[in-house]
Amino acid sequence: PAPDLRTICDNLIDNAIRYAPEGSAVDVRLHGAPGQPVTVEVIDAGPGIPGEFAGRVFDRFFRVPGAPAGGSGLGLAIARSVGSRHGLRIELRNREGAPGLVAQVHMRGS
Repeated sequence: PAPDLRTICDNLIDNAIRYAPEGSAVDVRLHGAPGQPVTVEVIDAGPGIPGEFAGRVFDRFFRVPGAPAGGSGLGLAIARSVGSRHGLRIELRNREGAPGLVAQVHMRGS
């Protein structure tokens, strides 16, 4: 699953860079403890996902209206499909108290 995990992380990091304001940071974090599942987290300072579109961002070819040019709307659909083949779960949520998005990849059991 290592190449597939890379595909997922590449997509999430690319999206974070694309949507974050120029000059802002994109953080990539790993959370876990010995013997426990790992969670990969990608955090940006972009606009986040408007609530009315949260349920659609994993749909093939869907792009949030007003999103920056570029992309086909397939990246998150591919990431979710690849992840589900390996028991990974991808969760997206808007940051609390700051603009941006938190994308998490949960490994088995997390």
